[in-house]
Amino acid sequence: MNNIVLALRSLLNSIDYKDRWVRIIGAGILFILIFIIFFTGKNEIAKVNALSNAIPKEIASDVEVLYSDSAKVKAKLKTPQMIRYISEDPVMEMPKGLHVQFFDNNLNENATLRANYGIRYIKKSQTIVRGNVVIVNTEGETINTEELIWDEAKDSVKSDKFIKIRKKDEIILAQGFISDLTFTHYKFFHLKGTIYLDNNTSKK
Repeated sequence: MNNIVLALRSLLNSIDYKDRWVRIIGAGILFILIFIIFFTGKNEIAKVNALSNAIPKEIASDVEVLYSDSAKVKAKLKTPQMIRYISEDPVMEMPKGLHVQFFDNNLNENATLRANYGIRYIKKSQTIVRGNVVIVNTEGETINTEELIWDEAKDSVKSDKFIKIRKKDEIILAQGFISDLTFTHYKFFHLKGTIYLDNNTSKK
């Protein structure tokens, strides 16, 4: 747009204005052309942005999703709001938080999970949860982190974020871990320390 304005200005300057009114009319024409070009360009940019954001989507409230394999339910997810983006790579977003129950083959509850946000990549069979992630397993252990990646195909979860696991008599601090869906068989990437609750000593 700047190039167009400069070209118009050069064209008007090249005219031999011998009359004062001719100069005024020329300046008016330049102003009107600049005005038209500016707002037309602005509208086109807005149209392009609108089209780029116009991915078809479905929004639903109070949604329940069952995760199953070979007709066996492995988990049940509940969320107050789910946004499903319809594309070649469909995505389900849970911006208002979620709660998940994990089950064994006999539909006994293995663990529960809650988080402030979740997103599921359907083709990848991957769900990522973020924000105040809290897991409780059948042994009464509580696991806290800020992000967790759930690999549905491998029946495993992992995180490279800070992990805190509170047991009956100790608190384990670590950076990253990997676990099965019972959240009782886990491996830490980097153990940072253990706080023993009975004598309040720390071993690192």
